[in-house]
Amino acid sequence: MVLAAIGIYGVQSFRVARRTSEFGVRMALGASRGDVFAIVLGQALRASAIGGLSGGVLAVVCSHSLHNLLFDVHDYGLGSWLLSSLVLGGASLLAAFLPARRAMQVDPMVALRYE
Repeated sequence: MVLAAIGIYGVQSFRVARRTSEFGVRMALGASRGDVFAIVLGQALRASAIGGLSGGVLAVVCSHSLHNLLFDVHDYGLGSWLLSSLVLGGASLLAAFLPARRAMQVDPMVALRYE
């Protein structure tokens, strides 16, 4: 779970870092820091929700397959499903919040001079 959380943070941070000049242009054209924060946070949480839902569906399918193949393996551990969902959801929220906060602190002139 820790490795998954680190991976989620790395991907979100990379996505924001690649768009630094875009955020500089948006802020130079009049977008507020709150607008940039909302854009980054919204897109990151949307991507995390899609990944979480598709991962949940795949996990259910795979757990049913393992239940049929392995002896005494149960696929109805609701507590572990909820705990893992909460931990990875919290990690994705934190992974989206930190780069979004960094993006809203971008100076438009520095971002425009970057390229």
